[in-house]
Amino acid sequence: MSIVAHDSVSAVPTNTAAAAATPSWMMRGKAAHDAYAREAAEQEVRREAQRRLHRFRIDVNEPARITFLDGALDEDGLLAVPSLYEHSVQLAGRWATFVCVGGGAEPCPICDSGRPPALVAAFTVIDHRPYTIRRGPRAGTVVVDQRKLFVAKKGTLARLQVKATALKGIDGVTMAVTRLDTGDGLSPGVGTEFDVVERTPLDVLAEKYAADGVPAVPADYEQEFPYLPASRLRALGLGRAPAASPAYGIAPRTFDVAALAERM
Repeated sequence: MSIVAHDSVSAVPTNTAAAAATPSWMMRGKAAHDAYAREAAEQEVRREAQRRLHRFRIDVNEPARITFLDGALDEDGLLAVPSLYEHSVQLAGRWATFVCVGGGAEPCPICDSGRPPALVAAFTVIDHRPYTIRRGPRAGTVVVDQRKLFVAKKGTLARLQVKATALKGIDGVTMAVTRLDTGDGLSPGVGTEFDVVERTPLDVLAEKYAADGVPAVPADYEQEFPYLPASRLRALGLGRAPAASPAYGIAPRTFDVAALAERM
């Protein structure tokens, strides 16, 4: 009896066959690995954000009252507050902000994807509105006098500069804030009208509005506006990978508020 040798046939599908059989809504290999890595990066960013102050914002026609914990004038009579460029982008279905890294060793990947940053100035305020906690173990608890970031763009900073010039600074100043409808849906989220109510010494405010034993003082702005390197922004899926010869770039993102005042 003769035995005829047959070519062996592998029962394991080749990579090409596996890829062809993968439905469009599934991922394999590098695509799946990248998705897990991006999700982990997003979770880390969310955890870091939870440790930072909330930003002050009001709805159209909503009244509010805030007290500035900083906003002194420098020797030139200008508001001595930090300014920087930042991006507002969608991350996992939510809006998030990131410091523009265009002044680093390589172009900012968010800028390089065609999304320009905004120039903003930062203050720390006490938001005197009551707020009811909606989730977690403290759900239903009403809190007031929360310390928040007040992030202003050029137009709002110009208005506050006028107030600060008249008052010799706005540190310690309580203002009634209103957000009027400008008709285009683009009125500043921090308000459009600012009316002075009173002024209180900063040391009194620090003690009066202390929370958990921590005095009410201006925020640590380096902590509130963390600088994430371009590689980490790309890991979040923001922007494109760097090209050998980038055709688009933005000037360094450090900014002097005095230069802003001169342009207003």
